[in-house]
This record gives sequence, C-alpha cells and structure tokens, in this order.
Amino acid sequence: MLIWRAMNDMLPTNDWLYQHRLCLDAACPWGCNQAESAIHVFGNCTFMTRIRAEIERMNIHFNPNSNNLQDLLLDKMTISMRSAK
Repeated sequence: MLIWRAMNDMLPTNDWLYQHRLCLDAACPWGCNQAESAIHVFGNCTFMTRIRAEIERMNIHFNPNSNNLQDLLLDKMTISMRSAK
C-alpha cells in the first residue's frame, strides 16, 4: 500500500497536505529547507539519508542510482523481499 500511495502521489507528506489546504507549511519537519514530498522523503531528505545509512550498516543496501521514485520504491521492495527470505 505504501508503494502504491507513493507512486500515485497520495502519501500525506507536508507538501501533499499543503496542496490540499490541510497544513500551513510544506517544509520538511527535519530542517532540510525543502518541501516534504514523497520524492524528497525517499530520495534526499537529510534525516532519511541518516536512517538509510544506519540500515545499510546492518547490511541492508539501497541503490542510489534510481532515476525516479518508482525505481527507488521498487528497489526497496525488492530488498525487503530478499531480506524476508
């Protein structure tokens, strides 16, 4: 469900909430000085980058060469499926 919502721009990020007049500010709450969109959260959010680094220290790796949000999410789904085996 998360992947479907992210690929269809339906995650309740601050940017999405702001566009639908449900929030006063689209900014990332972690101080990145960017709008908190799904692309930002899964791509270049400073806080999420630190989280991914910690996860990779646990030997779970992400592909930094993903060209778009769909590729990035599919990469993460593939990783999750591999680690579940």
